[in-house]
Amino acid sequence: MATSTTPTQIKPASGRRLLRRFAIAGLCLSAAIAPLSVKGASAQEAPNRDADEAKFVSLINDLRAQQGAGPLTVHPDLTRVARGWTVKMKADGDISHNPNLRNEVTANWKKLGENVGVGPDVDVLHAAFVKSPNHYKNLVDPTFDQVAVTIEYAGDVFFVTEQFMDTDDKKQAAANEKPKETTASAPDELALAKPKPAKKPAKKPAKAKPKK
Repeated sequence: MATSTTPTQIKPASGRRLLRRFAIAGLCLSAAIAPLSVKGASAQEAPNRDADEAKFVSLINDLRAQQGAGPLTVHPDLTRVARGWTVKMKADGDISHNPNLRNEVTANWKKLGENVGVGPDVDVLHAAFVKSPNHYKNLVDPTFDQVAVTIEYAGDVFFVTEQFMDTDDKKQAAANEKPKETTASAPDELALAKPKPAKKPAKKPAKAKPKK
């Protein structure tokens, strides 16, 4: 398993104020990732958490398809971990990375990645993740096969956690899908068939004896 790294964070001078700004930060357990801070638009008036989370996943998979990477499947255990961390970021009023991510994920993983952010809507935040090279690397990494995206609203912005996972399960599943080799058909018939009698050697013709 890769070791955890701590990315540097660039925080705006406004401290923990969330209105009229958003920020993102990314982490992969095999590399440090720097954050990006930009200004965003106003939030939607009637947020729908399930719809927004599903939209993030759809945008991620659309992006991966454009780059030839396989789609990500939402993983329940990863979602549990991501949900807990998003709730904590909302309570803290600021974004940060989960320092205990590798220990909280109970699935059989090989590599983990994480993008976190706060902003006004899905499209703005996703575009910022895509624009940042290190966050983009998490989004399109072809080794990742599982994902979790969780959102918590705070006024006219929301916090989001995107977690990515590379598991050994996909290799095991591929092995299980291989067709089993079959042996020669009708073994019972072969077992019951009587062996053919061996051919007797042909008799040599007797030599003619001269008459006396």
